[in-house]
Amino acid sequence: MNATYSTKESNTSEDINAESVEGKVNVSLLLGNVGANRTEIECWYNYSTQYVFRVDAVTIMAFNSSSKTFESIVTFLVNGDASVTPYGQYLIGRVTLNNITNSSTKAIMIFNKLLCIDDALYRCNVRYTIPPSYDREDTHSNNINLQVQGNNTCLIMF
Repeated sequence: MNATYSTKESNTSEDINAESVEGKVNVSLLLGNVGANRTEIECWYNYSTQYVFRVDAVTIMAFNSSSKTFESIVTFLVNGDASVTPYGQYLIGRVTLNNITNSSTKAIMIFNKLLCIDDALYRCNVRYTIPPSYDREDTHSNNINLQVQGNNTCLIMF
C-alpha cells in the first residue's frame, strides 16, 4: 500500500476590538510505510502573544462524506490528556496522541496502523483566548488530503 497527500496552509486575520489577531494554523502530514507505519498529522498555531493570551485546545477533524461536514475526531487540551472523540472511535488502538502544553501547542496524531478508513480530508481547529476581554475564538487550517491506496482493499463499491 502507498499513501499520498496534498496540503495547503491558511493565514487567518480576525478583527477583534479594533486590534488584529494574526496567526497561522499549520497542518502537516508526515508519511511512513502503510501497515506498520508512523504516518503523522501535526497541527500547530503560530501566533503573537501580544494578541493571543493562550491556546486552549487543538482539534483534528476528518471529513465525513455522509454528512458532508468535518467532524472532530481527536481533541488535545493544554496540560490535559489528548482524547479520541465519539466520531473518532475507529482510531482507538491504532493511533498515538501527543499531549500539548502551555509551552508547546504542537498536536501530533501518529497512525500506528493506517487503514482504508483513514483515507480522508483532515483539518485542524485551534481554540484560543484573547485579551483584554478573554473571549474565546476559533480558527482552522485548510484541508490536508490523506489518500491510502493499495491491494484493491480501499476500493468500495456502492
